[in-house]
Amino acid sequence: MPTFDLKEPIIYKTDYNVETAGQLDNKIREKYVQDQEKRMLLTEYPTVYVINDPIDKKESQYTVYVGETNDIQRRTLQHLDADPKKRDDFFNFKNSKNVSMYVIGHEHFNKSMTLDIENRLMQYLSSVPAVKHLNNRRHNDQNKYYDSTEFDALFDQIWKKLGRNNKRLFPAL
Repeated sequence: MPTFDLKEPIIYKTDYNVETAGQLDNKIREKYVQDQEKRMLLTEYPTVYVINDPIDKKESQYTVYVGETNDIQRRTLQHLDADPKKRDDFFNFKNSKNVSMYVIGHEHFNKSMTLDIENRLMQYLSSVPAVKHLNNRRHNDQNKYYDSTEFDALFDQIWKKLGRNNKRLFPAL
């Protein structure tokens, strides 16, 4: 596998609820007030996100959803407003008390790259013992695209950084 000098991915963890979703862009701007690039990569470029809800108090099992979007605040609000009316999984996320979301950004994310990252996250999470339910319904395998040669190295960085946030949900490869 080729070695690339890639910048570290940006991972922003937030609560997943209506109040937080309505202020998501502002909260990201506040956190990265000194780093305009990180702010822009999370609020103005494609991102991947992982919604996770611990099923028990020990956080030993989770219900998870992985997605990608070009507008994280709009998409999160959509998941909290319209989706619970049509889907039980989003109804349960909306009404749970301990749900959080990881928003992932990187300077090399484009639509194809985020679809591939989303797909690989779904594949990996489906084999994690702590994931009781993975609520995704589709896969988004992509072919060749700009920066696709960096995909494996970038995914490894993302998984490792997520693992530093939650070893049970994102165990070592």
